[in-house]
Formats: sequence, structure tokens, C-alpha cells
Amino acid sequence: MSYDIFLDSFVRNGWGIYFAILLCGFLFGLIKRKDLSKAATGVWLIIGASLFMELAGRMLVFLINTNAPTQHGVYILHFIAFGYTFSKYVIDQRTARAMMISGMVLASLSIFNSLFVEDITAFSTNAAVVFSLFVVIASLFTFLDMLKHPDKIPLSRKGLFWFNTATLIFYATTFFRSALNNYYLENYYEPSGTFMPDWVINLNKGLNYYLYISYSIAIWLDLKKQKENP
Repeated sequence: MSYDIFLDSFVRNGWGIYFAILLCGFLFGLIKRKDLSKAATGVWLIIGASLFMELAGRMLVFLINTNAPTQHGVYILHFIAFGYTFSKYVIDQRTARAMMISGMVLASLSIFNSLFVEDITAFSTNAAVVFSLFVVIASLFTFLDMLKHPDKIPLSRKGLFWFNTATLIFYATTFFRSALNNYYLENYYEPSGTFMPDWVINLNKGLNYYLYISYSIAIWLDLKKQKENP
């Protein structure tokens, strides 16, 4: 891959901003690591897994012209990290255990899928679909848990609300965005070499920015809550 292509993906197409958001969120959580609750630690681990796999993916593109192996890896890590995080946010213990166990089981199945079902050098469609369904369902159960156990803290000041809302919005739109990407790749990129329209790229970038900025806000609000209620 040439330097110009790298520059397009990292700077001109806005992925540099995405990396900066991930890095800032990770470093903020790292600095405040000892003060984080278990739930906020889970959010920090999610950010860290995404940052590591994105960086590894960029390196693989240079080496083998694909970042598919890191996509397989990030789903495995995220099954575990999201299952853990949701289990620490919800109050109902049966729901918490179910989320933790589900994350571990699905991570194991994702490993099996990568080794024996789907080619690890190709994008893991199975893991992407199952993971999106998992986090959407977990988000809905978490909102239900919030309704069952209300408190006086405004939603805008709750880390759980920022984490859960961003997760639900981002992953609930996964299927629409995947279909849109596939359509434009098939009808624009493959016949003519012209990449997909700017508005599609900006939609994907914007949702990624929103997701990880919200996760960083969730960590910050958790720290603020810890200080106010030591």
C-alpha cells in the first residue's frame, strides 16, 4: 500500500480523528484506572480492544493487504468485554450472570467460527451478525433493568445511559450500514474503482466518533459519581 493511500485513510478520510478519540479515551481510563468502577473498567477495556485491533489492522493492510484477521479478533475480545460490562451495569443478578455467561460462550463460538468455519483472511460475517444481535438485546435488557430500578440521578449524568444509548444506536444500525456499504462497493467500487459516496463514509465515521466519545463520557461520569459518592 502506498503512502498516499495510507494518508487518504488516516488523515483525509478522517480515521486519524477516530484513532485520536480511541487513544484519548484509552489513556484517560489508564490514568484513572485505580479509581474506575468495574463497569467503567469494562468500558475502558472495550476502548482498548478497539484501539489495539485498529492499529494492528492498519499494519496488516500493509503486510498482507487485508485487516480481516483483526476483525475476527476484535469480535472475540468484544464478546467478553461487553458481556462483562453489561453484567456490571445491571442490578438484577440473574440478568448479570446471563450476560456474562453469554459473552463467554459467544466468544468461544467466535473462536471456533474463525478456526473452522469462516476464512480468517475474510471478513467474519457470522461474528458480526451475532455480536450485533447480542449487544442490542443486552442493551434492551439493561434499559429494562434501569426502569425496574430507578434513581434520582438525571439520565444525562449517568455513565450507564451514555454507554447503553450509544451501544444500542450504533449496533442497531449495523445491518442497515452493512447493506449500504455492500451496495456501494458492488455498484461503484468494483465496476469503476470509485469509492462509495462521501455521505456513506461520513455516516460510518460519525457513528464511530459518537460511539467512542460516548464511551469516554461514560467513564468520566462514572469517575465523577465515585468522587461524589465515595
